[in-house]
Amino acid sequence: MPTLSPEQQIDALLCGRAHVLAREHAPPGHDEAPYAALFTLSAEAIHDHVQRHGLPPGACQLAPDARDGLYLVDTGGRHRLYWQERGMALREWHFADRSAALAAAVDELLVNGSRGLYVRSRSGRVQRREPPAA
Repeated sequence: MPTLSPEQQIDALLCGRAHVLAREHAPPGHDEAPYAALFTLSAEAIHDHVQRHGLPPGACQLAPDARDGLYLVDTGGRHRLYWQERGMALREWHFADRSAALAAAVDELLVNGSRGLYVRSRSGRVQRREPPAA
């Protein structure tokens, strides 16, 4: 199984391309590589990277638009994070702090794009779920 760079993992997980990499790196006779084998970064490492470098291009929309997906829009010093579907905001959060808005965006993207590899704990914190030992 190839080792993906942290940047490749983050881009795939946050931009909705994890399934593409899983198919590209599938072992012979399988449709996909196991997510846990390809994506090895902790949620904390992903958060740290995004706080330092920002979200990868395409992770979410940065201005109002008609497309479905996650939006992180600066509304004059405040930050609006929301999921949009069919032109309607379904879930919405507001932040005064950009780093808090980025952290919430990463959590949403990880939980929604990792096929259960990253999960929200009862405390609300997102973490990588380790596969059971063989």
